[in-house]
Amino acid sequence: MESVASDYLGDPRRSQMLSRRRIKCCVIGDYNVGKTSVLRSFLDEPTDNVRSTVGIDFLSKTVTVGDRELYLSLWDTAGAEKYRSLIHSYLRDVEVIIVVYDTSARRSNIVHWMRIAEQHPACVVGVLGNKTDLTTVLKDDIEEMLFPWSRQKRTIVTGTCSSRRPAEVKSFFKKCLRQVLVSANSAQISITIPLKPKTRQTRKCCA
Repeated sequence: MESVASDYLGDPRRSQMLSRRRIKCCVIGDYNVGKTSVLRSFLDEPTDNVRSTVGIDFLSKTVTVGDRELYLSLWDTAGAEKYRSLIHSYLRDVEVIIVVYDTSARRSNIVHWMRIAEQHPACVVGVLGNKTDLTTVLKDDIEEMLFPWSRQKRTIVTGTCSSRRPAEVKSFFKKCLRQVLVSANSAQISITIPLKPKTRQTRKCCA
């Protein structure tokens, strides 16, 4: 009779659960840009009558990207000024930061949030414009604003969506997650440079 452990490991689905990658993702941005609505849309939850986040909310979801199963811990941060001091403590070991801005507003405040993001080790920063279903009046040139950060080692992913259209939100998140896997694979590649052993020089005595 086989042991419980061998049964557990012998089941392909359960083995996959053991090997799935855990990724921490934190969503930041101004008050009322729709951060919570974006996350609820990603989780296939209704986006009507969404209340403003107080402090920090934690959510989770398992997604498949390519042939990898990923377990996401999703941190929804409040955009109100009085809660911003809490954000840094939740960004310490994050792998993905999503900066959400409002495409129906005149200004995005992206530079402020990118300066916060650059203080933390996320390998991927997503910059997502929400509310494309509303009239777009944004005056900022997003690509120009992101130029100072485009020369850094981390990957920046840009996109727009409406939280009312879950397919757009999911597509953007998966694009960010694919870049996390690419970064992880690149980090595993090491280059070995063979060094010639130093030969010991023998001195000859003078005659």
